[in-house]
Amino acid sequence: MTEDMVSFQLMHVVLWRPPPCVNGEWKRKIATNMLATVSDARCQRLVLLSVESAVSFMVQVIHILWALIERSMRKGFLPQQLGRDFKS
Repeated sequence: MTEDMVSFQLMHVVLWRPPPCVNGEWKRKIATNMLATVSDARCQRLVLLSVESAVSFMVQVIHILWALIERSMRKGFLPQQLGRDFKS
């Protein structure tokens, strides 16, 4: 066989192979493998980054809500006392 024929056969095998099945068992296997190979320090860092991003998102949501409340109070849609009760 020539090189062209071999490369064609390899390409044919690679292109026509069915995709791998992604199910719960596969996900558990990958997650277990990742946790087994990750050091404790790296795992702690990843968890901390995840928590920090969640907290940062919640702070941004709170800022947006306060801006909406203050704008509603300025326009007279909410009583002024309501805003003072929330800020305390």
